[in-house]
Amino acid sequence: MTTNIRKVQFVDAAYRTDSETNKSLDLKPHEACGYVTEHGDSILVTFIQRMRPTSLYARIVALILGPMVVKGLVIPKNALHTQNDTPVELPEMVEGDIVSVTWADVVYIANNRFRQAHTMRTRGVVQEVRNNDIVLRNPTTKRIWPFPRREHAHNATQMVLPLCLIKSIKVAS
Repeated sequence: MTTNIRKVQFVDAAYRTDSETNKSLDLKPHEACGYVTEHGDSILVTFIQRMRPTSLYARIVALILGPMVVKGLVIPKNALHTQNDTPVELPEMVEGDIVSVTWADVVYIANNRFRQAHTMRTRGVVQEVRNNDIVLRNPTTKRIWPFPRREHAHNATQMVLPLCLIKSIKVAS
């Protein structure tokens, strides 16, 4: 484990559950401070970590699986504020089109071993396409990886997805 505490800036999707869908949400960068380690396409920012397991079994598990994270964030590298200026290639779409978007989510973890960022799928109506994000009305979102699949952002009326988190986007015909 690293002993240097770092500050990272990142973007994440946002949603609202009220009826003011005529006003667009604006995404602002978030900050997280903690011990930062890289894991494939994600980074882990650990706020609190168990330093030394007490039992021999727990020590062996920690050596194999890594330390238990008491509180932390799994952040896709594309979400880092320094790397989020490369937009994905978007298909032709206009306001009112129905789209299906697959994207990587920032994940809060507690009392768990490290996991990769979740892959989500959101279906919604295009409200606006901006330089760095896309705004959807009446979105339905499900986590599609890791299993089990679960709904996310219940009762959302609007969702803003940063382009840097989008893995693929399809326009319904």
